[in-house]
Amino acid sequence: MGYVMSTGSVFENNRTLAVRLPADSRFPEGIKRVTVRVVGQDRILSPIENTWDIFLCQNKV
Repeated sequence: MGYVMSTGSVFENNRTLAVRLPADSRFPEGIKRVTVRVVGQDRILSPIENTWDIFLCQNKV
């Protein structure tokens, strides 16, 4: 898994805050919904399909 850091933009759209991702940071085709995790000032977007995988990997004993 590679690591890409690029700059997107945040804007208001119909009273909702939206995020525009640059081309090199887009989700694969077909991803329409994401979960949003708040970690301090960070907002982490993950495809809904991966939500349990991420949760279980972070909470290994």
